[in-house]
Amino acid sequence: MELIQPNKHQNLYGHESLEKEFINLWEKNSFPHAIILSGQKGVGKATLAFKISRFILSKNGEIEDKNYSLLLNETKSSNNLNIDIDSIIFKEIYNNVNQNLIILEQKTDDETSSSNEIIVDEIRKLKLFFERKSINMNWRIAIIDSVDDLNINASNALLKILEEPPEKSLIILISHAPGNLLKTIKSRCVEFKLKSLNFCNFKKILSTVKSDLKDYEVEYLGTLTNNRPGYSIQIIERNGIEIYNQMLKIFNEMPQFNIEMLNKLDVLVNKRNNINSYNILINLINGFIHRAILHIYNIERNKNIEFFDDEIQIFNNLFNEDNIINVINTWFSSKDIIDKAEIFNLNKKSVLFDFFAEFSNCLK
Repeated sequence: MELIQPNKHQNLYGHESLEKEFINLWEKNSFPHAIILSGQKGVGKATLAFKISRFILSKNGEIEDKNYSLLLNETKSSNNLNIDIDSIIFKEIYNNVNQNLIILEQKTDDETSSSNEIIVDEIRKLKLFFERKSINMNWRIAIIDSVDDLNINASNALLKILEEPPEKSLIILISHAPGNLLKTIKSRCVEFKLKSLNFCNFKKILSTVKSDLKDYEVEYLGTLTNNRPGYSIQIIERNGIEIYNQMLKIFNEMPQFNIEMLNKLDVLVNKRNNINSYNILINLINGFIHRAILHIYNIERNKNIEFFDDEIQIFNNLFNEDNIINVINTWFSSKDIIDKAEIFNLNKKSVLFDFFAEFSNCLK
């Protein structure tokens, strides 16, 4: 099953107020030259970025300035950013051939790539894109997915573009962790935060993409991902459920350090045909620890379904108010090492084993 790419659909739930806000900005002719769409991974930021792009390129494309007032009247009748799926703009963006839109992103499906960064050469492409004349005197729009992946040189190069934005241009920065962005970049953009989805909207999206999922499977994924559809699809595609179950087996053996089980987990997450599964494991561990904290401090969860009985048993056996702070500190320090290992392309198996060894020690 393949995830529907954000440039190929305009189904977006739970962010209706943001869509109306963007329409209002357009009607007032006060659209920012650069915006940040921030929020959790898989919540719909890329989908919204493409909706904004299609909306602007279709509403302002191939018209004379004298028709601008007519355009605004047409826009006011709409409550969302959807455009006609049979329009030229929709089809061009669907097929990645629109000359007024450029997308900068990680090449996540390139198994030969040793870097997860967006490098300065990509930003140079962006500079050239804005220097050339637009097609049909239309807006020029760039989507960077995600700006978190820019290295320092690329960030500085982007800053220069943001300092002197071209006319009728829009740069959309997608960020999962806006707190980590350069302050100088954030100060030149308007940030729009996408809130977490409720379960109802999560179910609508997931059922649209994967119609054969049973209700209990949707509930399971909702709890596992905090109602993030994009992340749920990644889990389905990248064998995430098996990875999660193997992870639970390792934690269930704690504080013992079970090398055999770790080897099995390593095979699942680091084999070449399972791209991004390592990052899925890190996210699964992060969610597991977060739910442990909620459980220890008796904070009510949105869902408490039977599939997570194994988790609750582990929480009760391993964690308590006396050691949970050590657990949190161990995770934060390990997460820092994991992030650096990703940047410097270190051996993932070694990093993974070191993490579980540290975790085991902090529970003894």
